[in-house]
Amino acid sequence: MTTNGGSSEAESQLRHALAADAASLSARYRLAGLLRSEGRLREAVTEYQRCLALDPSFAPALSGLGRAYSGLKRVRDAVRAYSAAIDADPSRAAYYFDLGCALQKRGDERGALVAFQDAVTRDPNNIAYRQGLALALYKAGELGRAQQEYEHCLSSTPDDAQLHLGLGITLVGDHRYARALESFEEAVRLRPADPRGYVPLGACLFKMGRYETAIDAINEAVRLGDRSGAAQGQLGAAWLKVGDHRRAMAHFWRVAVISPLDGSAYRGMIAVLVDWTIGGSRSN
Repeated sequence: MTTNGGSSEAESQLRHALAADAASLSARYRLAGLLRSEGRLREAVTEYQRCLALDPSFAPALSGLGRAYSGLKRVRDAVRAYSAAIDADPSRAAYYFDLGCALQKRGDERGALVAFQDAVTRDPNNIAYRQGLALALYKAGELGRAQQEYEHCLSSTPDDAQLHLGLGITLVGDHRYARALESFEEAVRLRPADPRGYVPLGACLFKMGRYETAIDAINEAVRLGDRSGAAQGQLGAAWLKVGDHRRAMAHFWRVAVISPLDGSAYRGMIAVLVDWTIGGSRSN
């Protein structure tokens, strides 16, 4: 692990080398990478651009520039940089993967799917690339292929909780709740202190009609630090199903506080009021 002092010394040495030879592509590229690793993204962009002024087809610099743009949330610029890196060196799987991630951020799910497929074609044993492809397939509605990709990944990395979560979410999308439940339970077994597994677990239990168990799962997520509107909304829906209108209303209200533009909060409160009016209060 590089210390701050080590980073400063490395930067000083690189700048000294560039002062002696401003046309040193190697030194400038290493300086750009150092700046990016330290989060100095605007400076990194400048150095990558200087690299490209020396060699416009230098694919590593184009890729690094794309990553710096991604860190700055300049997604369109990142897509252009990654695409240029691929044009310069179409053999590198990592460039396609990075392009897929950028296209997903831009909302181009079909383009991302193609990019992830290209990455996997070039490096079929890379689990990160296959996981990206699985997620893209899920978002494209190709649930069967997404399931196959997740299961392929899990065959070699069975202790990856995130893969179990992805498989579970895919199975829920295919209405295979019992099988999804197994995946979510394995995810929380592997990472019991991670709140991210408990909300989809609770949502699956809710779909199966196991409302009180769903409440327990989502409450565990909240106890572990989940402050999301999704958790509160699931709790509101589950409490409504078991007939506790006051608790249901309280959780839907919290969703509205967290995300005032989330229409599900107001639809939930209306559902509580309607059910309360028709059936009467059954809360304790």
